Amino acid sequence: MADRIRVEVDGPIKTITLTRSEKRNALDAAMLDALLEQFSAEPVSTDRLIVLRAEGPTYCAGIDMRERLKTGATSSQSPVEPVFHAMEENPLPIVTVVEGPAIAGGCELALHCEFVIASEEARFGMSLAQVGLAPSWFLAKKLMEVDL
Repeated sequence: MADRIRVEVDGPIKTITLTRSEKRNALDAAMLDALLEQFSAEPVSTDRLIVLRAEGPTYCAGIDMRERLKTGATSSQSPVEPVFHAMEENPLPIVTVVEGPAIAGGCELALHCEFVIASEEARFGMSLAQVGLAPSWFLAKKLMEVDL
């Protein structure tokens, strides 16, 4: 976990930092496991807020497709779905700080937070269709709820 995310607690605030900047914070299996563990954990009674952020110039480039191709992953379910579900079920508000590109799964990661604080360098994109993938059901459901 320590090489994929860093967790710091300062009083009532837990900060989770994506620390795989050399890979544009792409979500590999180890990072997803670490995030799932953190978002599934029962909060301590003094916890009030979770802050999610990333090191480096990219917030998150989404799923690490090289790892998925190398391992021959064939599951039709997105490997990020359990993390998104844990974020939805977490009783604490999650605030994310986006200071660079948030692409595909990275964009969805930000969308699963209650608040998104974005810098002028933040960019959001859903490039999934370009590689033949569909966004998670959560995103599709949220888009259907939008009153145009």
